[in-house]
Amino acid sequence: MTQTYTTTINAAGLETLLDTNTPLRIFDCRARLGDPGQGAVLFAEGHIAGALHADLDTDLAAPPSDQGRHPLPAFNAWLARVKQWGLQDHEQVVLYDDMGGQMAARGWWMFRWLGHEATAVWDGPAPRGDPSKPAPGTPYYVNTPPEDVFDEAKEVKDVPVTGGGRLPMLGCDASAAEFGLANGVKHVRCGSSNDTSLVEAGKVIAAHGREGLFVSAKLRPDEHADAEKALASILAALGTDYLDLFSIEWPVQHKAGTTEVDSEGSLEATWTALEKCVTVGKVKALGVANFSVPAVERLMKHCTIKPAVNEVELHPLLAQRKLVGVCRRYGLTVVAHTPLAGGDDQLLKHAKLAQACADETNVQSAEALLIRWSMQRGVPCVIDASNDEVFANCLKARTFRLTNKQKVLLDDIEPSPKQGGVRFSKPAFEFTFDDPFLGGCARPGLELVPN
Repeated sequence: MTQTYTTTINAAGLETLLDTNTPLRIFDCRARLGDPGQGAVLFAEGHIAGALHADLDTDLAAPPSDQGRHPLPAFNAWLARVKQWGLQDHEQVVLYDDMGGQMAARGWWMFRWLGHEATAVWDGPAPRGDPSKPAPGTPYYVNTPPEDVFDEAKEVKDVPVTGGGRLPMLGCDASAAEFGLANGVKHVRCGSSNDTSLVEAGKVIAAHGREGLFVSAKLRPDEHADAEKALASILAALGTDYLDLFSIEWPVQHKAGTTEVDSEGSLEATWTALEKCVTVGKVKALGVANFSVPAVERLMKHCTIKPAVNEVELHPLLAQRKLVGVCRRYGLTVVAHTPLAGGDDQLLKHAKLAQACADETNVQSAEALLIRWSMQRGVPCVIDASNDEVFANCLKARTFRLTNKQKVLLDDIEPSPKQGGVRFSKPAFEFTFDDPFLGGCARPGLELVPN
């Protein structure tokens, strides 16, 4: 009699089930938190022959709600989905993912919830298969996914933001406004009131025409005590009557003119002052920058006007997947600053990035691929180019889509949770970044365990 597996199963056990023609259902549970749809891409790229795709967002969870980003579906809804798959009581269920069993464990719990005892999680790395063994039932890549075809008419050029208006997918720093606007960039991201580029950027904006542009600026930590004054200074320097977006630059408040923490102030009080700037028509939308999940959640409990944007450092070495997902659940658009890692060779000369650049079907510069990687995640970018040539390379991201090979290579640059992401942008004052896995909603099978 063939053994029934109720906890985990290894390669030898699965081979035995296949060799003995045991009634078997295999489910591919691969997914990426904060990147809906990625599981379907991974499944299309290849899976065990005969496996079904159990999608985290549409099969293993109900729609996002106040219960979390991936709340459990209702029992009857889950039962109906399993019936659609045609699962029989006597069939052995095997689930696998490529994250040490985290996603598969959620599926295991849910099948056991229905009383299906013969359910096991693959014990080991995701079974990738052997292309030299194409016999039915043999683990191997069975599909060659179609490549995305670039269609300019279908490209997302901007995204709506809370409070009205549309945020362009590509932006430039105030210091690069002349080159950016001359080359079709519609977002000018300014610094705070001490940004030395404000006056020149204002002249460029005026020459181009304010209408149709998205102009944003930030509030420094030492300006919180008088946000209205800081805003007035920025508007005067730019020569404009309003900002499309005004953001808190860091989740910390300093005493005026210093880097000393102001223990008497609070982010909540600052936000209330910023809301008044919206009320009087000087700002269209409010945002934050460099906010962690806990900082975002804290602000959401207080605000009357919701933040529209969270601008954070984001690139393949710091993918910020959980933060992106939580922000989207709250209605914030995540914007990537430092998408080129400040030009650091640790990213720009990464071996996998070099392989992606050399893809013979879509040869591109490292800068173009990095900007395109964020764009295809639905994350707008503020380009951190060191010169016009680099900037021009970045703008080529508007002319192609990543090949499947390039996307896999770029995604694979991300360090393991145990290693942690790599930051290249740090403030001039002492600041401790929150643990990227803090906050959010804890759910069965989704706790991220370093491996």
